[in-house]
Amino acid sequence: MTANGRSGASGVIRCTFVALRSVDVLFRRTVDLIDVPRIGERVQLWVEGDITIGGTVRDVRWSIPRAGQPIVTVQVELSARDHRRFARRVPLTSEPNDTD
Repeated sequence: MTANGRSGASGVIRCTFVALRSVDVLFRRTVDLIDVPRIGERVQLWVEGDITIGGTVRDVRWSIPRAGQPIVTVQVELSARDHRRFARRVPLTSEPNDTD
């Protein structure tokens, strides 16, 4: 079901969440949403198995192709609690536009 109440994927936006500890990318997860979080909003999401993280959206990047659905990259700064919780986690290899 989409935001306008119709079935189908017409209102779906592919969102890649990039969870950051300062500039280090710790988690990356892609999901389909009908609404994109805005800068300053708090988010909570599952990233691996039973691991959930929380944080604040610090940047939103839209990529709107000529044909097809838009793609969004959402940078999330981990909460203070999750900074401490994952202080020793080895960062992921960055992909283009993760922290630009």
